[in-house]
Amino acid sequence: MNTAAASLHVPSAYVEGWRKARVLDPGLADAYVRHTMVTDPLADAAMDSLAGFEPAQVEAFIRAGMDGDEKTMRAAPEAFRTFFGS
Repeated sequence: MNTAAASLHVPSAYVEGWRKARVLDPGLADAYVRHTMVTDPLADAAMDSLAGFEPAQVEAFIRAGMDGDEKTMRAAPEAFRTFFGS
């Protein structure tokens, strides 16, 4: 394991697969893990804002955001509307 890999924080759920992948392609395996750690504050806030909703309502909001359904989006949380630019 090189220095770059040693300094990489690998979530425990990924360790076994990451080690196997590093045998085949260390750079790709490390890049994959690094990219799973990239955050998107707007998306994170949007998803957090849906925590209290039933799954069917969450799906309706996501469809509305993707389809540009302004009527349904008016009932969505502000953080979710912000993510979709509504």
